[in-house]
Amino acid sequence: MNYLFLQCRVTFSDTIIQMGLLPADSLVLNPFLVVPTAFNAGGNDLIRIGTALDDDAFGTDHNVASQIINPTNFAAGAALGYYAAGTKIIATYGPTGGAPTTGSAIIILPFLRIKPS
Repeated sequence: MNYLFLQCRVTFSDTIIQMGLLPADSLVLNPFLVVPTAFNAGGNDLIRIGTALDDDAFGTDHNVASQIINPTNFAAGAALGYYAAGTKIIATYGPTGGAPTTGSAIIILPFLRIKPS
């Protein structure tokens, strides 16, 4: 069994990042991230992973105000699981408390392709 993944880099100047297209017949697993450079909005620096219709479907409000070197799992969204149709995946960054001037995160969404029966 081979794991596949969608990956993107989020920076302090991003708000919505297109991660790519999840292929049809995919089983979405828990996403994770690393934060080489902490974000500094002064309040909450939150990243989500989801779709245009549900922006935290796969990963909910992960605070990236601190550097994270070892891969860390997101709090799982409610929509992890099987997707019969191709689905566009996005990541969103929502700072509060001020305008950030630094920050960088790498998000990885692993999935498996399921062979139709």
